[in-house]
Amino acid sequence: MYDAKGDGGPNLRNRLLPVIVAVGGLGLLLIGCGKGSGVSSSQVVATVNGDPITLQQYIDHLEHKQSVLALDPNGREGQMRVAGQLGFQGLEDLINDKLTQQMAKDLGVFPTPKDVDDEIKFQSQTNAQLVEQLQDVGLSLDDIRYSILMELCERNVITYGIKVTDQDVSDSLKANPPMTPDSVEMDWIYVHSVDSEKQVDQYLAAGNLFANAAMRFSEDPEARATSGRFPVTEMDQLSTELKPLVQKTPELKATDWIPYPGGGFAKFYISKKIKAAPIVITPHLREMVKRQIAMQRGEAATSLNAKLADRFKIAKVVVDYKPLQSLWTKAQQQLAQESTPAPAAETGTAGSTAGSAAPTTGSTGG
Repeated sequence: MYDAKGDGGPNLRNRLLPVIVAVGGLGLLLIGCGKGSGVSSSQVVATVNGDPITLQQYIDHLEHKQSVLALDPNGREGQMRVAGQLGFQGLEDLINDKLTQQMAKDLGVFPTPKDVDDEIKFQSQTNAQLVEQLQDVGLSLDDIRYSILMELCERNVITYGIKVTDQDVSDSLKANPPMTPDSVEMDWIYVHSVDSEKQVDQYLAAGNLFANAAMRFSEDPEARATSGRFPVTEMDQLSTELKPLVQKTPELKATDWIPYPGGGFAKFYISKKIKAAPIVITPHLREMVKRQIAMQRGEAATSLNAKLADRFKIAKVVVDYKPLQSLWTKAQQQLAQESTPAPAAETGTAGSTAGSAAPTTGSTGG
């Protein structure tokens, strides 16, 4: 089904979240700190009461960071443990980027600088403030351009040889009319204890506004900055516990207190419900649908992950950075084990072997 927010390829904002770390921090480490970049590992990132934090300290911390601040399905921030090592994840991402770029070059579909500029303009039609918003969270224009470049490489490789006609687009729009999603605007209050619940209820019973109660009592760290506005607006993105509660609560009314995932209690005030509505079909929308169809067909034929796996088997990858060498060796060994066919099952006939669907490896490089 058509995604009204999609662009037919990897979402730029989603991709740029790891880029903030991989390019802005770990990227400096993995591509060689100070090599041609004019950046020295002794550069001071910040000072605390005059005590410096160097770039090398900052990078070392990121590389081995064991937990990260992330959002749960309800939009609430919380600490989550890192799977493996953050530095090694960054290395894997950058290796996959190189392999994807090489595939695009081999196929003759590597994006030009003009392609990147045109794509930024295209995506800005959906969000005119996109570049400014990304720069506000610390990304440089080069970071943004790199992410767009990789998005185009991925799309061009996946959709290579795929043809989508105008009639295909029209048929898709007819079968799946584009709609804005059902959504809701609501405030919320999050507290840890029943005593805090009572304080909130007394404050509201005295005739005070829910938003004021949120800014005064909510223990959500973003409550004051957002005036208590709940960050998730699409109905289908609400948790299975919260969605039916919101659906049955009228506008301009508050819900009862409910247990909140991970502990504590939450109460919501429904300001406005917005029903799904048809989206006007424009040339920009038709292009987005065309991209989605091409991506779906390309992934159905051979996924990008499968292409990368095949490419990696014949790639020569040399990890020069010593702290990551042992992890890389272990990852290669694990890949080789997973790719080695299982021993053939005995059928009772001497010399016979059963076929195996498991792939065999080529050289994994090293």
